[in-house]
Amino acid sequence: MTTTRNFWEIDRRENSGHVDSWMEYLCLEKNGGGDFVLSIKSHVIIDSEYNGEIITQFYDEDTDEYDIPDEINGIRVLGWNAEFLLGVELENNFQYTRLELAQNDFEQSIRQWMKEINWDVTAQQLSLIKKIICQ
Repeated sequence: MTTTRNFWEIDRRENSGHVDSWMEYLCLEKNGGGDFVLSIKSHVIIDSEYNGEIITQFYDEDTDEYDIPDEINGIRVLGWNAEFLLGVELENNFQYTRLELAQNDFEQSIRQWMKEINWDVTAQQLSLIKKIICQ
């Protein structure tokens, strides 16, 4: 388990599309009302070779490569993943809905939600989530 800022990383997986792959993180966080939310997070996309609004300024025509700094617009750079330049920070992945958890009965809703997003549920994940929620 990794605590990163205001959420706990419960698990991670590599997901893929037709031509590339990326990391997704199963995260538990406390919302403003004191309840908990499960979400899938991914690294912030700073820019891409397709868009190029930010990274073109770092392109070196002499070497035909990008000279990327450690930080861009206040975002620490993780590096390239295919054509995407990623930041270290994680953000909610827009492809997935978040799951609001009730403190008293959450195991069945977690199992159903994770089934819907094709994420394997383990006893270790459920135990960790319960431990955090019941602190």
